[in-house]
Amino acid sequence: MIRIVNDALLIILGLLAQGSQYAYEIEKHIEARRLRAWTPVAFSSIYAMLESAQKQGLVSSRRARGRQGPSIRAYRLTARGKQALADAIGARLSAAIMPPAGPSLALMFGGPDAVARLEQYAAASEAEAADAKARMATMSEQHPNTLRDAIFARSIAFHESEARWARQTLEKLKSSQWP
Repeated sequence: MIRIVNDALLIILGLLAQGSQYAYEIEKHIEARRLRAWTPVAFSSIYAMLESAQKQGLVSSRRARGRQGPSIRAYRLTARGKQALADAIGARLSAAIMPPAGPSLALMFGGPDAVARLEQYAAASEAEAADAKARMATMSEQHPNTLRDAIFARSIAFHESEARWARQTLEKLKSSQWP
């Protein structure tokens, strides 16, 4: 089993599973689908990830003549890349994933300043949930898609849950003495 630990590479392999593409086409799909909302993937890193994936045997490329300039590379998934993508998807959908440990660790070791930071975390989580709801509504009006709506619903539920946890924790901390 090949492990893909980087969500950005998972996005690139997922897009290539839909057919051979140039790097700039991958960028256009990332932008059009607003995939940066799920994981950071800079345009400049697409080429580096494609090169790394090629060295690992996950993608292959062929040179094609550019319309008005130098040749460009078209990338496609290899059999190994298809297996890596299937393994990564299976791993992500078959195991419960713990939320990031950052807020818990910060609270544990943050002292009195942690309360103010937890307030910020709660507000940020609420804002992320509201933003995801707005993006889902906009995209659903333009192009209804049940799967995409389910993905947004997961993001909304996560951020609402984090905000609820933070608010409940703040209430408990404010009603007791800080350790």
